[in-house]
Amino acid sequence: MGMMRPELRLPLYIDFEGVFMTPLKLPRGHTGVVVLGPTGEVLLRHSGPADDATLAALKAALGADEPTLSPAPEFTAGTLSRAACRGKVCVLAFLDAPVALADLPGVEGGFKGGREESFERFGRPSIRLVGVLAGADGKIDEDKVAGVIVGDLSGVTLRRWQQVAEAAAARAAFELPPDRAGLVIIDDQGRVALKAIGRVPFWQLGLVSELLGVELGDRSGER
Repeated sequence: MGMMRPELRLPLYIDFEGVFMTPLKLPRGHTGVVVLGPTGEVLLRHSGPADDATLAALKAALGADEPTLSPAPEFTAGTLSRAACRGKVCVLAFLDAPVALADLPGVEGGFKGGREESFERFGRPSIRLVGVLAGADGKIDEDKVAGVIVGDLSGVTLRRWQQVAEAAAARAAFELPPDRAGLVIIDDQGRVALKAIGRVPFWQLGLVSELLGVELGDRSGER
């Protein structure tokens, strides 16, 4: 967890002794959220799954709004296009360096280094992109999700993600630099739900997981 800390948006604490959970009256073993006001008053306390009403209350407590998503531009990458993605979640991953199977930690036939070496390897933008999508390859619903990896792959067998060598016009359409890795995910309403340039940080992988409808890193659901 310590190695993940620099990529998280908020401070991370592990509350072994219940220093926070006990006075805030949060039960152990459940996801919970507490929002404190500027003078320390509890504005919101919730434990367990959050329904729409809870999320609305959380937004109100934080003074937050959902972001406005822009429609995807016209593009072509492999067999994907704005028209082909209608009603689907579409993923476009652009690599900035070749990726071989031996580069990928945590996959069969992949990188065999130690924990710190593997973490450093997974921090490289293109390796992280391919590693995340390879981990989701056996679990996505092909009727709902489609994707393409643009770049040089060697020895990486993917059943559900297309691979093409280049898609310069698609890069330009999404305003991605030609020499940087990038990830674009279009939601099933044709909107750009995520655009990341360079390394996709850990805090954004939760959104990637939600959009793809899979648990990243959990291989029990592969098929």
